[in-house]
Amino acid sequence: MSGVIPCSRCGDFVDSASVLLSDAGDPVCSRCNDLADVDSAEMRAAGAIFAASGGALGFGVIGVFFNPCLLMTVLGVLSAISTFTVVHRHPEYRARLGWKLPATLVVALLGLLLSLASPFLRVLLELAAR
Repeated sequence: MSGVIPCSRCGDFVDSASVLLSDAGDPVCSRCNDLADVDSAEMRAAGAIFAASGGALGFGVIGVFFNPCLLMTVLGVLSAISTFTVVHRHPEYRARLGWKLPATLVVALLGLLLSLASPFLRVLLELAAR
């Protein structure tokens, strides 16, 4: 005979045969387990957004020194634009970023500016050499 166990998060009673365990090993109901899965997925997405802004900055810095066929410029601009787009369209990720949101936007903007500055500086140097 199976008994009932209270969920450690919401307090709802769950049949012991269908109880799930949280990451900490506490018994949770399926609804709370699903909410925890969504929370962890949103946190991973927020981390990826922060990493994309760092990618834009990295491509911008590399593009200053090595930019064959403007590849680093294109990659840096695309990475920065995708960061701005995701942050703008998904308020749930803005909430998950928390204190990293301003840093993400600043880093992506610096990456965008560096990515675009490299080709312009090369053109100016070419014009000055003539």
